[in-house]
Amino acid sequence: MNFAFSEEQEELRKTVRSFLDQKSPETEVRRLMETDEGYDPAVWKQMGEQLGLQGLIVPEEFGGSGYSYVELGVVLEEMGRALLCAPYFSTVVLAGNALLHSGDDAAKKDYLPGIASGETIATLAFTEPSGKWDEAGITMEATKTLSTVLDLAAVALAAEQVGGAQKVLDMSVEYAKVRIQFGRPIGSFQAIKHKCADMLLEVESAKSAAYYGMWCASEMNDELPSVASLAKAYCSEAYFHSAAENIQIHGGIGFTWEHPAHLYFKRAKSSELLFGDPTYHRELLAQRIGI
Repeated sequence: MNFAFSEEQEELRKTVRSFLDQKSPETEVRRLMETDEGYDPAVWKQMGEQLGLQGLIVPEEFGGSGYSYVELGVVLEEMGRALLCAPYFSTVVLAGNALLHSGDDAAKKDYLPGIASGETIATLAFTEPSGKWDEAGITMEATKTLSTVLDLAAVALAAEQVGGAQKVLDMSVEYAKVRIQFGRPIGSFQAIKHKCADMLLEVESAKSAAYYGMWCASEMNDELPSVASLAKAYCSEAYFHSAAENIQIHGGIGFTWEHPAHLYFKRAKSSELLFGDPTYHRELLAQRIGI
């Protein structure tokens, strides 16, 4: 296997990052957080019509581009980096994958073209009143298709988490270079060096886990279930730890609501719990590999 991204994939990353830098700056994220809709319909329309992001993994016969899960992972990584406020994950990753793997051709024909164009916003109803992710909390009949969709969702979320983790690492390193304390940059102090080094190790390891998950999802091979849980568990902890350390490195200013560090910290915590926390996924991984 080759973990290096192709020239076309790197160009996709560059295009999406440029778009999100313009459409999802911190000021816009904060504005949308206060609205009832939670997203900008005009930006959502641009994503669908101009960039074709909603139809990225939708087959061409249903109005999409027919790209692989690797390209989707690249897009989600950039969205995590920018904290994009949009129903992309629910529509494309959850509802889109549920339709793609449903075996229901009529449903695909009815809904996938709308999802691909950006006209349809959708989601997947999964958890029940208990709110639990394990078998004990679910009364509906489990199917292989549902498990596959949740594994694909875990991989997708891991890719998004990696984008956020890389961003808070970048924020930490940049601040450590410019913040002067006792006449020298704080990055020259051993305590800060160690924090940044530990974050770098975790973020790079998280990338390896997420990218491997993206490859398994693209190939739909037998490793997907175990790799999905591994990626979700590791990337969740790496993102949350990096987001917390980012606040510590920024010191007093990092604890204020006016600083973006808290936006990433809250996203890291919510994504850590979504689809099951790291403890749940480590237990699931152990079961899946027969430990």
